[in-house]
Amino acid sequence: MNDDRDDIPEASADRQIEPDIRSVRRGAWRFVTLGIAAVALLTALIVVLMKPKPAPVSIVETPVAPTVRIVGASWTVDAEGKYTIAGRIENQSGGPIHAVTIRVMFLDETRTQVDAKTTTIDLPQPLEPGGLHPFTVSGTHDARYKAADYRVESWN
Repeated sequence: MNDDRDDIPEASADRQIEPDIRSVRRGAWRFVTLGIAAVALLTALIVVLMKPKPAPVSIVETPVAPTVRIVGASWTVDAEGKYTIAGRIENQSGGPIHAVTIRVMFLDETRTQVDAKTTTIDLPQPLEPGGLHPFTVSGTHDARYKAADYRVESWN
């Protein structure tokens, strides 16, 4: 009786087989779990890619003469109660300009607009690209005027 099976107790032989079956089952469940996770991920990706995209937002800016600008402006009030805003118009456009409209907004201490003045300056000769031309805007000062904001509204 030199049979090798006789040396191994029967209980231990069953135990060796049982863990192998369990590890096969665990491996199968891992494969199933990974498959389910992959399907869920693919489904989520498809949902995200198929989701309708919002229309692009259109931003409309109010034109404020971006190629003609005011440079070096200052605001003063004299002893007689007259304000003067003086500066230069710079032509950054691609062609000569003949007139410029400047809008001055007067602000109170809370930076709220309390008054405005629009002035058109007819240039004595065309202002070529890159050229500078001085300007002044003046009027009667109001005690509410604590600051001024000015911009080029249009030119031609």
